[in-house]
Amino acid sequence: MKKSNEKMLVSVIAGLTALWGVSATLLNVSAKNYEATGVAVHRSQKDQLESSLHDSKNRMDESSVRADVAQNEVVQIKNHLDQVQTNYDHQQDVMNQVYQSAYASLMVQLQPLLDEIDSLETQM
Repeated sequence: MKKSNEKMLVSVIAGLTALWGVSATLLNVSAKNYEATGVAVHRSQKDQLESSLHDSKNRMDESSVRADVAQNEVVQIKNHLDQVQTNYDHQQDVMNQVYQSAYASLMVQLQPLLDEIDSLETQM
């Protein structure tokens, strides 16, 4: 009976050893699979973040270009407005000169009449 107990004990030890080896192998495979899944999830999140960052940079660059274009348009409009104001001021000066010239010419023609009216009023 001692031999059968020894055989049974050896069989149990061999079975436990085999079971332990299989479970260790399965655990390693499972850990590697989990690690690969974790790396894939990490890479997926990293790719999403990089894509989002790239999109944000592109939108910022486009906004910057639009702002530069708008700033250039503002400068051009301001220059045009300055030119229009200069032209208006010049026309205003010309109109004032024409008015002064016309007024002076009219006064030269009217002055003898005004003098005669003044003289007639003093006679009355």
